[in-house]
Amino acid sequence: MPLHSRAGNQNLSHDSKQLGRFVGAQIDLGLVRTWINNCLNDHGPQCISNEATSHDEFELLVIHVEEIRLVKAKFPFRYVALSYVWGKTKTLSTTKDNLAVLQEEGAIERHRKDLPRVVSDAIDLVRGIGEKFLWVDALCIIQDDDTSKNYHIPRMDQIFGQAPLTAVVLTTGPNSVAGLPGVVAGSRQTPQMVADLGSLQLVNGLPSLFNTQQRAAWWNRGWTFQEGILAHRKFYISEYQVYWQCGQTTLSEDRVQGYDHRSVFEGIAVDLESQFHFYASLVLQYSPRELTYHSDSLNAFAGILSKITATFGWKFASALPENMFPFALLWVSQTSIKRRPRACTSPSWCWSAWSGHIYWNWWRQESYAGKDVSLQPEVESFVINDCRGLRKITCTQNSGMVLSTPENQTYSHWATDFDADAALPGATLFFEANTLSLDPYALLKPQPISRHQAKSSIASLINSLRHNMWIYDKAGRHCGTLYGLGESWIEEHDESQSM
Repeated sequence: MPLHSRAGNQNLSHDSKQLGRFVGAQIDLGLVRTWINNCLNDHGPQCISNEATSHDEFELLVIHVEEIRLVKAKFPFRYVALSYVWGKTKTLSTTKDNLAVLQEEGAIERHRKDLPRVVSDAIDLVRGIGEKFLWVDALCIIQDDDTSKNYHIPRMDQIFGQAPLTAVVLTTGPNSVAGLPGVVAGSRQTPQMVADLGSLQLVNGLPSLFNTQQRAAWWNRGWTFQEGILAHRKFYISEYQVYWQCGQTTLSEDRVQGYDHRSVFEGIAVDLESQFHFYASLVLQYSPRELTYHSDSLNAFAGILSKITATFGWKFASALPENMFPFALLWVSQTSIKRRPRACTSPSWCWSAWSGHIYWNWWRQESYAGKDVSLQPEVESFVINDCRGLRKITCTQNSGMVLSTPENQTYSHWATDFDADAALPGATLFFEANTLSLDPYALLKPQPISRHQAKSSIASLINSLRHNMWIYDKAGRHCGTLYGLGESWIEEHDESQSM
């Protein structure tokens, strides 16, 4: 239990991290302003975007919280970004028809009853902490204008990365209709109990930030993942209290002292293998998240790809890094996955076209049976047809992990195979590779060693292997795996049926 002193400041021998605070029925806006100012004035480069001065011409629509209307502003300027979960209830958003009207002074105030409650409360909150501008996707991106969407979606790294503050809503249901707990009197719970102990009072601690995040609808949604990753300073609003997190610390209303925290992009090694591990960890966290529209599977990750491009200098084919393309194609699923509907335009060879837990199997790709493994791709070259036309994917030489084709290799002989005016499917991938005859090998369905298949862990394993086949040599040794096969193909080629 955190300690709270009745007498105020005393020389207590207790760990200062256990000194508590009473949390009121409304957010302590003075405390929030202190957190913001301490970070802005004292924390330095760990809490400042490296790109903060590189996009001066980048323009945003934002809500002016004093004039209660939409205005246009160019970087650099101060604003608060809102990260929340859209509900299914239809509420006010910006369209081509109402854009001009919403820029009139007081226009949003006149439509206040049509606003999502979370946005209405956010306007009051931003004004209360002394900020002037608020960015909300539903109002600051023109929702029926593809040009506006195509302009903003790849720039989410800038929108959230350069915002001095991002307000994150951690309620258990869709945030748009629930509002912000603690902004209006009586809108949040205060489940703290107090026990007297001499001159001290003991007060129970409230749920930690991590536990609160995991219970929130925000934690499971696809779009909010990159918003949380890209934002440098986050102000979390939950049912019980608010939290602060920046590049140095995590703080909360119920405790006097905080805990150290580091940005996910800080301290990544410069070698390609470490960078790919980092990329893969983000894909693993993002891939099982929920999307209302499957067509957003790549868009909702585009800001992270832009940030990785700016940080590592990578280029991407769909969502796979080109400099490690042969290795990047080796993604697999932890459990069964489903192809997203046709509305999703991601190519089938990219993980973003599939719904489920996606990962790269390091155990098989870096070592096997205690011995190091080096991968040598048999594909001589990859050529892709995308928005930049028919082009070669250029890989980077790297020790151990991926060995790519020579830089001077060309694909000029490929050009004669395609009619320049022919309509090729988007993101079509072509490649040349050596083939290996399977005649010396046997293809069998996976055979788990354990016989206790009733156990849930084994049942899960069998389910995850359902679309795979194992390759055995003539001595019966397992020497490879074929992934992502159809049931009919497996039944046709499973040699255990003839044994």
